[in-house]
Amino acid sequence: MDWQIICMSANDNVGVAIVPLHAGATYTAGSLERDAFQVQVMEDIPEGHKLALVQIENKAVIRKYGEVIGRATEQILLGQHVHDHNLTSIRGGKL
Repeated sequence: MDWQIICMSANDNVGVAIVPLHAGATYTAGSLERDAFQVQVMEDIPEGHKLALVQIENKAVIRKYGEVIGRATEQILLGQHVHDHNLTSIRGGKL
């Protein structure tokens, strides 16, 4: 498995960079639940950070590792960095 982006569930709409990712480059994303696929990254993304695997609409639920982790605070494009500038996390189990 030669992935640079990992997602744990077929329902995840974000993945995690397992190496630093560079704007404009294309990387392989994959998991044990879905076939590997290519993602072109829109901006530099540090190792360990999230990126959108699909376009995510404003206020849509964000899923990572099969779990809801928060909501988008703006539209997030495929390949864009997902972090506290465009995500509100769950606090105490509430969205």
